Amino acid sequence: MDPSRSHLPANTNLEEKRLASRETMDVLHEMATLLGTELSREALVQCVKLCEMGINPEAVAGVVKELRREAEATTGNTGP
Repeated sequence: MDPSRSHLPANTNLEEKRLASRETMDVLHEMATLLGTELSREALVQCVKLCEMGINPEAVAGVVKELRREAEATTGNTGP
């Protein structure tokens, strides 16, 4: 443990982790937006959580693509 931090409350480390996580998600969301993924921030968070649980990123991407295809088909078939 860093002696210079010994005076800090225990939850400071937790807050630092939350801040780092938020900053990482901000960067990922910005990249996703620039790449035109059309993923909402919440959808991106869920995709990252799945990958952190050990799900193959290619599998996650495949599911997202399939869900989009199904949504387009459903939306296209129920038009006015």
